Amino acid sequence: MPSSKWGRVGTKLSYTTKHVTNRVSGVREDQRTTILDISVATGLSIGTIHRKLRDGTIERRSSRLKPLLTDDNMRERIAFCSACGY
Repeated sequence: MPSSKWGRVGTKLSYTTKHVTNRVSGVREDQRTTILDISVATGLSIGTIHRKLRDGTIERRSSRLKPLLTDDNMRERIAFCSACGY
């Protein structure tokens, strides 16, 4: 049954799309690894961030953190691969 009220009824938007994108873009990239990290850094709820991810307002990215090998680790890997015949 449709609503008997005319106009735009229902819960009003708390945060506009522009407001959310501005807050998320203001967060450093190393703090954007998970939805929880973004939520804590921006003060927005996890549900709001998840909704904006689904809508396409915010784009998902793969993790920017990549493990870097030290020179010792690289030498050990090369020695291991050489010993195993890879």
